[in-house]
Amino acid sequence: MKTITTTLAIALVSSIAMVNVATAATSTGSIKFTGSISAESCHVESPLGDAIIIQVPMGTVNTTQIGSVSAPIFTPGSTGYTEFQVVCKNDAMVNMTLNGSASELDATNSILRVNNGVTSAGYAQNVGVALYPSINSSSAYDLKTSKLLDNVQIAANESVFVKFSAAYVKNGADEPTAGQANATLPFILEMN
Repeated sequence: MKTITTTLAIALVSSIAMVNVATAATSTGSIKFTGSISAESCHVESPLGDAIIIQVPMGTVNTTQIGSVSAPIFTPGSTGYTEFQVVCKNDAMVNMTLNGSASELDATNSILRVNNGVTSAGYAQNVGVALYPSINSSSAYDLKTSKLLDNVQIAANESVFVKFSAAYVKNGADEPTAGQANATLPFILEMN
């Protein structure tokens, strides 16, 4: 009797396993790899590797802590301090020029508007972004023509650090309102 019971248990387990194999579903997918290969003599490098887009975390800033372009307020955690490198594989004379478009800048070229001018609910208003050499400066860069690097000689296989601080600043006569506040500022990297 004991032998039959054991045999039946094994037979039941075997048939359950066969049922699962027969009814198992399969699915296919793919893994996509994206990127590009560059042969530039010099490139921008951030802590995340080569950078086409330099990320500047601005943090969350209260509307009461937004200064003017000539008197920015840099608060801990929201200074927009950024540091990255320009690395060259050959000797090069390098210029890095800010290249904001007139439609994204104020009349003085010192303030970059946020959110591409979107005025919908949830987007900050009457605020922009200004860039400065450091948190100790009140002289904003001209976002259309200022050079972060101006004819800087970089030796082969060497690099130079580029640093700046950014701050949210009032843009217009009205007080800033709360909401999303993102902006993009193009630049040109020239090597000779």
